[in-house]
This record gives sequence, C-alpha cells and structure tokens, in this order.
Amino acid sequence: AQVRVYGRDGEHMLDMGGEGDGPGEFRRLHDVWPLPGDSLMALDGPRVSVFGADGRLGRVLTLEVADGIRQVFGERPLGEGSLLVAALEPATQGPRNGLFAGGARRLARHGANGRHANDIARLPGSMNWGFSVEGRSAYALAPFSVYPPPYTSDGVGVFLGSDVRFEVEQRDASGALLRIIRWQADARPVGDAMRARYETNALEQAGVELR
Repeated sequence: AQVRVYGRDGEHMLDMGGEGDGPGEFRRLHDVWPLPGDSLMALDGPRVSVFGADGRLGRVLTLEVADGIRQVFGERPLGEGSLLVAALEPATQGPRNGLFAGGARRLARHGANGRHANDIARLPGSMNWGFSVEGRSAYALAPFSVYPPPYTSDGVGVFLGSDVRFEVEQRDASGALLRIIRWQADARPVGDAMRARYETNALEQAGVELR
C-alpha cells in the first residue's frame, strides 16, 4: 500500500501513500504509471491518486462506474489527459452445472475528471465450468481457458488479443478499428498427456494430496 522511490544508486529517497482510505492512501494498490512533468499516477481500484515528484499528493479522482458493472479499475494513461479503464461485467446468467458463459471485460476511455468518455472494446470472458461439491455449487474457468483476454496499450490506443484466433486488433482511443494483425499457426491438439498435466497442476494448486 505504498509507492517507494529510489535513486539510480539504489538509495531510498521518499515514500508516497500508505494503507488506509484517506486521500493518497491505498487499499489495493495495483499499478503505478509516470505522467508528464515527473508526476506519478497510482491506481487503487476506481480511485486514482496523482503525486508530484516531491511525493506530495496533487489530486485524487474517482472513476465513474456505469450501471451493471461489478468492478472498475484504472489501467494506464491514454493521451490528452485521459485514462484507459477496465470494467468487469458480470455473467448474464448465474452459475450452473456444466459449461456456462462468464462475464466480460469492457475497456473504455475516461477523462481526467474520471468521467466515462467512450467505450473502446468489449472482451468476452472465458467459459466457466460449474459443478457441485458436497451439495454446494461451485465453478471455475473451463480447462485451457484464457482470462482475462490479452490486451495492452501503447498510450495512444489499445491492442486486443484473442484466446481462440491468431490475430490482434488495433483500436484507437475512440474504439475505431485501425487494423487487424494476423498470422498463420496451427492449433495444438489437447492430448491425454496434456490433460493429465493440467489435472495434476490443478490439484497441486488446490492443496490436494496426490495419491
């Protein structure tokens, strides 16, 4: 819950923020980005804190959360004082046994005041697998799923990947499609050895002793 600044020689120079709910404090600090003028942008869910080079808090803004969104968090600067913001859209149907569609991740541009400016893209979530454990419903990502869908930004627009197609879309900050980058590749078949390796890894991560 703190941003620590070090000099080129590794000497500690100053700290920014700390744990809490006050201005310039954090609960879930998840990213830091440089801004023009040697300032820093610290991202804590929907709250964005901007610090000066001297470590002093300049301003705090709260990202607008649209109806039907479960969670929103800042990603990175997007040019002209705007921000790339990701929002989690819950599934339209509740968990059930077997395969069911998950939610989605929506990418949008927000202004310097935190208000929503425009949507850029909607990335569908991976399929989920529902099951029952001792009479209780549970679910997990379907095996070999990719979530969240891969995406990144160059500070001007976004690049959107896919978990099923060999292509990357490039969009500008308004959401307009600029180009599609495609390449030739063969999908790898899922064989018995791969399934066994997946099962072993899943059980180990769950802390289940293998016999």
